[in-house]
This record gives sequence, structure tokens and C-alpha cells, in this order.
Amino acid sequence: PAMPTCPAPASLLPLLAKTSTPQPCETLTHWLATWRQAMAQHANLGPFDAAVAAAAQADRAAWAFFAGYQGALQAALPTLLGGPHPPTAALLAHERGRKLSELNTVLKPQGQGFVLEGAKSWLLAQIDDMQLLVLARHADGPASGPGSLALVQVPIQTPGVVVLPPREQAFMPELPHGAVRFEGVQLTAQQVVGGDGYAEHVKPFRLREEIFVTATRLASLLARAQAAGFGRAWQERAIAAVVLLGQCSTMPMGDAATAVLSAGALQLADEALAQAAATWGAADAQAAQRWQRDQPVQNVWAQAREQRGAKAWAGLQAQEEA
Repeated sequence: PAMPTCPAPASLLPLLAKTSTPQPCETLTHWLATWRQAMAQHANLGPFDAAVAAAAQADRAAWAFFAGYQGALQAALPTLLGGPHPPTAALLAHERGRKLSELNTVLKPQGQGFVLEGAKSWLLAQIDDMQLLVLARHADGPASGPGSLALVQVPIQTPGVVVLPPREQAFMPELPHGAVRFEGVQLTAQQVVGGDGYAEHVKPFRLREEIFVTATRLASLLARAQAAGFGRAWQERAIAAVVLLGQCSTMPMGDAATAVLSAGALQLADEALAQAAATWGAADAQAAQRWQRDQPVQNVWAQAREQRGAKAWAGLQAQEEA
């Protein structure tokens, strides 16, 4: 079934304007139950609004990040990940120290299906029913460029999927991450996602992820705005940023116009996030300390945003001169 489209901006206002400090949620297991309940409750909404609704119940940045990341994947692959009870998922593209054109993870034809071999350096660990979306190199395809990379869907419990112990991390430690190996993983042809693995899936996901996660982080702060003492003027700016990001989330991710408009919305969101971190009230001190610890997550997309913006502006200026 088709994924619901993003409703009019006004539909988000009652949700974002509601302030009630989220209940404490200490473990990933506890958060998964909360998130799944929110997904079922807001199944009639599109993935952006549902992610924002879930994030409003997040008492920390880790859970807000999770809601945004899952929402971005649902928007990118609605046929695989949509519905009122979506599976958790993870997009596994990069390998430590390697360019995407140098991937060691390989998809080899075997009979009517394929075998997956290789490893990925990043995986959200400790979720038993996760769907892995793995970028792999076609063993019998071109060495680089279009058609060289495929995206495959692999349930984490598939024989040959080996999840390594999670590593310690400085920020958002509630979301344990580790590496994963693929040792002779048998796949059917139906598990290969249609389209070019990089150009049609991984590349546009970078912007989509930043849009969703930035919005859900703001939604999490809006829910506790009163307890944190952010004030009405801050709330109004934050709500405007989330609504703008919601509109950007429905635009084609590869368009120059999307890159430029989302850059403006993300700058507005960044300003609201920075102001919140600087003005957090003493009454919410523990949450403030945790938020400060997790602030580096916002730097994850900085380089990609700069490169995307420069390319978009160059394209728009070339159109004007033509």
C-alpha cells in the first residue's frame, strides 16, 4: 500500500505545541516498546509526522535519533518498511577506511539467488528482529558507476550474519553500535532491492536522514520546553523549523531546490538546538547534561551538507545563465 503523504503543516501544530515532560526511559528495550506503540497509534500519518510523534515521547537524544532514523528509512522504502507495525531497520553502506567504490562486501550469483560475503563497520546492535539493508558490490557487474552496487534486504537472524560485540561510544551510549560480518549469507533474488544501490538509495538517504533526525531532536525538546524553561519565542522558532523540515521531507532528495530549501530549514533548526543547549534551566539539569554530551551527533552531516549545498547552488546558477 502507498505510504500516506505529509499532511498540511497545521496538523503538526497541536502535537508540537503540547508540552509534557516525557517519562524516563533508561533502556533500548523500554524505548522500543514506546516507539512501537507510537507507530501503531499514528499509523494514519506519514513517516515524518509519525517519527515526530514518537520523538515527543523521547526523554533523551538517543531515542529521538532512533525515531528520526527509522522514519527516514520508512519514507525511503515504504514498501519494505511501511505500515502500522514497521520493523526496525538499519542501512549498512560504509566500510571503515574504504570508499564506496572499494567495497569488500560482495553479492555473488548462486543458482537462482545470491550469496553475500563481507563486513560492515556500523550496526545498531541488540535488536533481534532488525532488517539490514546492505550495500554490496555486484560480483559480476561493472567495477564502478551505475549498476556496480546493489542494496539487499537481510533479516538479522539469517544464518551467516555475525554481529560483533558493541563498542563503547562517547555520545548516545544508549544506542550500542558494533560491526557485522556476512559469511556465506544465502539470499533470494527478491531480497535485492530494485534500482541502483547507491544512486537511488544510499545517496539520497543522507539528506533524508538529516532532515528527519534534526526534526525529531527538536520535537523531543519541544515536549519538555516548559520544564527546561525555553520560552514561547523559542518554541515558535522550533515549531517553524520542524514544519519546514516536514515539507522538505516530501520533496525529491536529489533536486537542487530541495538541497537549498532544506539547508535553510536545517540552519533554523541548528540555531534552535544551539539556543536550547545554552539556556536549559537548572530544574532539568540531568536532561541538560545528557543533551550536551550527545550534541556531537549534529556534526555527522556537516561535511555532506556543505558539499551538497555548493553543488546545488552551482546547478541553480548554471540554469539561470543558460
